[in-house]
Amino acid sequence: MTPASRVLDPLGIWTDHLYIQDEFTRGITSVTRRARYYTLLSYYFYKRFKKNENISFDRLEKLLILAAVTHHNWNLNAREIQNVFDRFTMSKKWGQGSTFFDLTPRIRNYGYGYYNRQMERLECVWETLDGRTAVTTICGELAEALGEIPLNVLGKDKISTKDVASIQFLCPCTVRKNERERGILEKLFFGFIKRENEGYNEEDWVINYESFEKFMNTGDIELAFKYPPKSKEDFHIMRRGTLLLFLKIIGKTTPPEDEFRRYVWDAVYFLQNRENGEFINYGRLERFRYYWEILHLNIYYVYALEKLLEAVQHAVEKQGSVTRDELFVMMNIEDNTRALEDKLGLRRGTATLKGISEAILSINKKDRTDLTTEFNEASVYDEFEESSYGDILQWTFLMLSLLSCRLKQVEGDIVRDSTSQLYIKNLLSPAMLNMDLVSFGKKLVNTVIDTHLTVSMLRWSQQNTRNWIFTEEDGVLQYARLRPFEARPRDNRWPSIRSILEDLDFLESSNNRVYLTRRGEEWLSKVEQT
Repeated sequence: MTPASRVLDPLGIWTDHLYIQDEFTRGITSVTRRARYYTLLSYYFYKRFKKNENISFDRLEKLLILAAVTHHNWNLNAREIQNVFDRFTMSKKWGQGSTFFDLTPRIRNYGYGYYNRQMERLECVWETLDGRTAVTTICGELAEALGEIPLNVLGKDKISTKDVASIQFLCPCTVRKNERERGILEKLFFGFIKRENEGYNEEDWVINYESFEKFMNTGDIELAFKYPPKSKEDFHIMRRGTLLLFLKIIGKTTPPEDEFRRYVWDAVYFLQNRENGEFINYGRLERFRYYWEILHLNIYYVYALEKLLEAVQHAVEKQGSVTRDELFVMMNIEDNTRALEDKLGLRRGTATLKGISEAILSINKKDRTDLTTEFNEASVYDEFEESSYGDILQWTFLMLSLLSCRLKQVEGDIVRDSTSQLYIKNLLSPAMLNMDLVSFGKKLVNTVIDTHLTVSMLRWSQQNTRNWIFTEEDGVLQYARLRPFEARPRDNRWPSIRSILEDLDFLESSNNRVYLTRRGEEWLSKVEQT
């Protein structure tokens, strides 16, 4: 059996399909959800490499943890300190009634590991060709905006409750109250920055106060970019547009907290408010929405294939070992095909993905799916979530048919090329779309199995990573995991964007809904007035 650790990208298709969310959120990842860590790293780099002070980020991160848990009376589940790393680990070592707090226990240092790379992407620091750590003016301004951490606290291995009072300002929830810090961070994330002294070793980046003031006074803001991106400036504008797009969606939908991602999906993919079906006009932000639509097309696609892999896993696990022919029977390929033919009014034995697409167009009476059509990607996604493994192929066929139609509607040069058989343009090629559904189903299942086995073998040989869900020997598949693989949608930027914008006072939550603050409304109105 392989370890109980999670299986990531078991089909090796994330890079080919999910690149847009990385390109359009440069400096923000799935695990960088708190604005204060960016400031704390700026403080570290500025003090260590600009001021040449002997300072440890490990110590800074522990002080942030201590400030967070004490500022919120040891309520480790408080909303205000979510995504503060190692708060549970360190709280157990300290104890709520302690008078002294030991700063020597080891932590995982996720604050550095996860955010460090993003500091370079946000033009705060980078390593020069001669090996120096270059600290930009932006980094220095952000460091100074945090305030000074007392030297006597930084130099101690144990600090007292009196010392703790002097570091309360490090709690991540205080970003909203630190106007100077918040002001720099908002300009940084929204791309109001510019380079000076161009040249790798001498280059500097500064806050572009002039362009920011112009935006606030007149609404004039640069939203044009080249795609694929050709420069750093393109990346910063792409992130700017994405953040403004998110504000637009929240403003138009005020989504429930526990469903906000689905509301964002539908607003991006269908241009509709999930709650009432009203269409959203994105105006100047339409081009940004368009690229995120392509990303979400790929999100649906990757999810469908991984859900199929999960169904294969279930069948193999149930039997312990199974041949592929036995697997085809267990997965009800022929029954799923007949059920789909009956559902769409197709003659038995004639179904193809292309035929399904044509039947759906006839039933929907629209060239493009939306939330009001009988068949759409959102409703099929829900069926994936609710159906038994034996019905998964039926919904996979439907999803692939829907996506093949949407794929034709996007610009061909945006969807890249790949040699993988599971790449969307290859799997949904004309030859595959015209293959009879039973044959296509068997080929699809075989390709998913073969791809997973190949990807797992390569990772084992190159990275010593035991990533396989099942193995195959003498034509027999055998289950091989302690912790089953679970398919999940792979859009992982929206929660981070939401959290950071809440820290910066653009969003707030009330009565289980997410709203724009006055600040969020003001910024969005600037974009919409021009």
